Amino acid sequence: MKNEFDLNNYYPSPILIVDDSKQIIYSNKKFCKTFGFNHNEINTLDNFFLKTFQIEDRKEKYKKRWFKSLLDCKAGKTSFASFEFTIAPDTTKFMLVRFSYIDECKFFLLFEDLTERRKIESSLKSTEEKYKLIFENSPFGVIHLDSNSIITDCNKEFLRIFNTEEKDYIGLNILDAIKDPKMRQAITESLRGEKGSFEGEYESIFNKKKIYVKAEFANFKDDFNNIVGSVGIFEDKSKYKEVDEQITMLAQSLKSVNECVIITDLDHKIIFTNTAFNKLYGYTAEELLGKDVGIFHKGKREKEIQEIINRESLKSGWKGEVWNYKKNGSDFLIELSTNPVKNEKGEIFALIGVVEDVTQKKMDEEKLKDNEERYRALFDLSPSAILLEDSKGNILAANPACCKSFGYEKNELIGKNVMIFVPDERKKDVVQNINDLVSGIEIRQTVKSKKKDGTLIHMELNEKRVLLPNGEYGILSVANDISDRVHYEEELILAKDRAEESDKLKSEFLAQMSHEVRTPINTLLSFSSLIKEELNPVINPELKESFAIITNAGRRIIRTVDLLLNMSELQSGVYTKITKKFDLFKDVIEAISREHRQSIRDKNLELILTKRADDSMLHADHYTIYQIFDNLLNNAIKFTNAGKIEMVVDRNSNSKLTAQVIDTGIGISKKYLSNLFIPFSQEEQGYTRKFEGNGLGLALVKKYCELNNAEISVESKKGIGTKFELIFN
Repeated sequence: MKNEFDLNNYYPSPILIVDDSKQIIYSNKKFCKTFGFNHNEINTLDNFFLKTFQIEDRKEKYKKRWFKSLLDCKAGKTSFASFEFTIAPDTTKFMLVRFSYIDECKFFLLFEDLTERRKIESSLKSTEEKYKLIFENSPFGVIHLDSNSIITDCNKEFLRIFNTEEKDYIGLNILDAIKDPKMRQAITESLRGEKGSFEGEYESIFNKKKIYVKAEFANFKDDFNNIVGSVGIFEDKSKYKEVDEQITMLAQSLKSVNECVIITDLDHKIIFTNTAFNKLYGYTAEELLGKDVGIFHKGKREKEIQEIINRESLKSGWKGEVWNYKKNGSDFLIELSTNPVKNEKGEIFALIGVVEDVTQKKMDEEKLKDNEERYRALFDLSPSAILLEDSKGNILAANPACCKSFGYEKNELIGKNVMIFVPDERKKDVVQNINDLVSGIEIRQTVKSKKKDGTLIHMELNEKRVLLPNGEYGILSVANDISDRVHYEEELILAKDRAEESDKLKSEFLAQMSHEVRTPINTLLSFSSLIKEELNPVINPELKESFAIITNAGRRIIRTVDLLLNMSELQSGVYTKITKKFDLFKDVIEAISREHRQSIRDKNLELILTKRADDSMLHADHYTIYQIFDNLLNNAIKFTNAGKIEMVVDRNSNSKLTAQVIDTGIGISKKYLSNLFIPFSQEEQGYTRKFEGNGLGLALVKKYCELNNAEISVESKKGIGTKFELIFN
């Protein structure tokens, strides 16, 4: 038995073995996997029923069927029964259970899953019902033929088209009955595996009635790809034949008219469009023929409107505006006029529509309306005074700003002449101005105008001729009260005079102060030097150092005064640049190095002068160029405690003269570089605390570079050194 159980574990279907007491003796792996629980969870049939028979109205019925199958099985019969099992809350399976009786009072149960088969059967049944519904209610006539061309079925529409009864056609060999060779050929082609079609006048084989039909035939095959029959679809085109003839005559007369014309049948299918219509919509006539007019509509709203148009057109016609789409997808607004087309009997057989593209017209109307609204808003809200006058200067319109400027109410101005604003001494000029304006001359001027209370104000006046709605010319005047501006200008002129006088006094003061500071300092320095020379043989080291301190302090004061004066001259704009041609290396670099030679020696620094350019001639202001390099070299000496200073003159790839001042000093922090050329700025940790200076040197260097059209840049790294580079344009 154990071996049998092991083999059952490999069986592809669920297996269950139970005894007479409803105890489950064995369940294979497939059973557990299918139902989702193991043997311990379903040790009895009651547990199994509880977990799987969860549909209340079927539970007792299923149990009775189950135990009946067991009894039948025990009586020697092999029993089958189908059940609906609930595997999970949302999963149901339909299964066929085979009950077999084995020895030792045991039952063998084999489960077969019929779920997919039930679904296929249900789907097949649904498909058959749907096809039958379509077959019976189709607007086209339909017949079924077997492989021997025998008619096996036909619908009501087929019988109506051919005006006959079902008994006349069912069982008929259609190829034997039909004499028309083209119809026979179409049917034969479909039974050979091809598609067959026929359109034309056909005579019924029973009542000899002639009808114009369109027929399409297609075969159908079995599972082995063998042709087992054919289906034919018939459309009665008789009513359309008469309409087509009338449409053809109508179309010929409309083909070349300039208006865009479209004709549709009563099913909204396009049966004619003229050349103008095709050109407007971007289609050819062939692309539109037979299409539904819905081809011109995309949105749901447009389609709803089209239904209204179709309904109203059948009554007495419709006219209005509607949005359409061209072939390229662009939308445009049309004005559509539709009317029903009737035959000689007064029956409506088509609809005719005349289309006009009114997109541009609508845009122009909207633009005009928008412009009018803008003009009105501009007129009412403008802070400028605006007047509209006729050719004689009579006021037609005045905006609120005009009323406010001159102190009038609007009703006090309309109909009055502009002379109410004009002082007596200007009236003759205004008469001439009106004549000039009407002739087309525009006038811009600043004038004095009179307010309602007699106060005179300064107005900036712009006037031009405009066309009035009555076709005559008028005058548009726009004025701004500039009385305050005139007052400010007068004050500015006075302030300018005062500033110039103040600047003159400042220059004189600075010159005087320069003289007053420099003269005593130079005197002190001279006497200090004289005393030092006199005492030199007997002077002790401490006293020598004191004389050096006096000299350095004096020079520092003189340098500070020079920097202040130079900055003052630049900021006040009184410095006069004198350009001349000179040798940058010889006349500036070498000369400055000689002046600072002693300072360089005192700090044991190495100064390297390098000339790499064959031509170092420069056309610039000599004094300010000299000051640039004097300040840069002075800074390099001040902030370099060991190493070297290099001054290089060269030309770059664009042949522009360049100069570099490079030191191995303390360097400048990246954070401070952006403030380097700001007057009186100094780096807190380094420049400010440990070194003398007022922060004007590099600010002057920057100003002097701008004065001489030179570019200056700086590269520096803390503890490594600094490089200044100048490019002369």
